[in-house]
Amino acid sequence: MIVDNYKNDSVFDQKSVWLEDTITINFCDYFSVSIERQSTGKSFEAYDGFQKLSFKAGFLIWSRQGHNPTGYSMSTFHCEKF
Repeated sequence: MIVDNYKNDSVFDQKSVWLEDTITINFCDYFSVSIERQSTGKSFEAYDGFQKLSFKAGFLIWSRQGHNPTGYSMSTFHCEKF
């Protein structure tokens, strides 16, 4: 359930930077994920073996494995800008 103040939740404070061939994410620590495929300024897919990021039309899907008790998690974000 999404309420009006959902953007104040700390999970939405992730800072990501779209570089030429990597995506850099600040989530508890900085890390980079190599871009496998991209359409300049519009979409990308990035993967490093544990993290997969897919971005298109302001919608980001971030899936990761091995970082929680279930071994897998997925987050989705509507990005105002990237």
